[in-house]
Amino acid sequence: MLNHSSLHFQDVSFSYPSQSKNLFNSWSLSFHHGWYGVIGANGSGKTTLLLLATGALDPVAGNIRKVNSALYCPQRTDDPPPFMEDFLRSSDSDAYQIKTMLEIEDEWEEHNRWNSLSHGERKRLQLGVALWLNPALLAIDEPTNHLDSKGKKLILESLKHYRGIGLLVSHDRELLDILCIKCLLLEPPTITVRNGNYTQTMIAIKKERKANRKEYEDICKEVKRIDREVKHRRQEAARSDARVSKRGIDTKDHDAKSKIDLARVSGKDGVSGKLLNQLSGRYAQIKQQQQLIKIKSEDEYGIKILGEISKRDYLIKTNRSLTITMGNKYLSVPSLEVGPEDKIALIGDNGSGKTTLVHYLLANSLNTIGGNIKIQYMPQEITQHESEKILDQLKKLPPKELGIVMSFVNRLGSDPKQLLMGQIPSPGEVRKLLLAQIVLQQPQLLILDEPTNHLDLLSIELLEKALEDYIGALIIISHDKIFRDKLTYIEWETKEQGLNFYLQVSSLRGEF
Repeated sequence: MLNHSSLHFQDVSFSYPSQSKNLFNSWSLSFHHGWYGVIGANGSGKTTLLLLATGALDPVAGNIRKVNSALYCPQRTDDPPPFMEDFLRSSDSDAYQIKTMLEIEDEWEEHNRWNSLSHGERKRLQLGVALWLNPALLAIDEPTNHLDSKGKKLILESLKHYRGIGLLVSHDRELLDILCIKCLLLEPPTITVRNGNYTQTMIAIKKERKANRKEYEDICKEVKRIDREVKHRRQEAARSDARVSKRGIDTKDHDAKSKIDLARVSGKDGVSGKLLNQLSGRYAQIKQQQQLIKIKSEDEYGIKILGEISKRDYLIKTNRSLTITMGNKYLSVPSLEVGPEDKIALIGDNGSGKTTLVHYLLANSLNTIGGNIKIQYMPQEITQHESEKILDQLKKLPPKELGIVMSFVNRLGSDPKQLLMGQIPSPGEVRKLLLAQIVLQQPQLLILDEPTNHLDLLSIELLEKALEDYIGALIIISHDKIFRDKLTYIEWETKEQGLNFYLQVSSLRGEF
């Protein structure tokens, strides 16, 4: 049975040993029943917050009063979750209800079946186990990564049934809007708590930022006005000093000296100096106000993905239909062609062979047209070991290339210094690093498998804008309909046919 006790953070600060600054600084909050959305840029500490809440990490200062049972569901699906076999074998009513709700099949219990499941199927099973264990605190990191629209609906409905304290990191705006009663916006070293769901939170933040920008602009105008006035008063003060100075006056000119003495006694010419002092004080005060208002320039964000248009007629051409084996099933594929400027969306349900098809084409179809194609492929998932290797390779880049990569990461909203100091980059940061490497290569064919997985919401919008200007051939595997509809006009869809699958090719500009 759930313990509905609260989770309390009191003056909590945290930083990793390799960091010179705190991720969180003297932060306090109490969590009660309901879902809390955790939002922020990649590397801002979202996963760290979840690990602190569940007891996997300890704060460097402050205190966390934890609940009696807590569970963290990672965004990676490399390894099966603990208690998976117990859940799959369980026949109790809770297990049955969860399996039915998430469409978890009995055959998934087979030995080593985890490795043959798609990432979307793994995610559903991971969450199924978590809901079955029913902890007082459930912290979930990107639950809808890899999932098709059907899978997302299954996840949403299952999470609605959870009655404890929920912490949710997600780039899925619909999920955050439907589930969350509050949102935590992470901007290290601060965390801002907002009542309401994601959309309500962002509306409030945009209003505040607009007001901040207006205040900042008004202060800038005042700074310029005072600056002009200070310069004018300095000139007046200099002229006043000249008038009361006896330098250059003949020692016998007593009338001139008397006039200067009278001016000094009356203080008339000293008014400019006093006004100058007052203005200087006001100038220092308003400059301080200006520095306290933090305004992010829109010019700080935005990327370009450079590419080339190949002179070949086709970058991929199979010349015949294919039958690709998928375990004990197969995928039937018609003859395929990819032109030098084609923009293709590869869609279909989880487990229907999309990634399998891409791997087959990369291994078997490029050499048929002569090879030497500049191609870049970003896989759907990168293991922790591969992530560490990517970061290690990054640190060995020549200074010029490293600067380009770090500038790219910065313009996607992540702190490059923090990334270089860390040991294991977050999955979102790894995707940004891979995208930066793609920019360096200027590909003729770009294949992206679920490119928005793990990315924060700002980065997704920036990636979308960059790909709109990409000139080479593009193949995108994505469940994000808005994302792919803006970028592609050819559709490859894997469909179920009995126990197997087939690929249908069509154009958004009319059937082929």
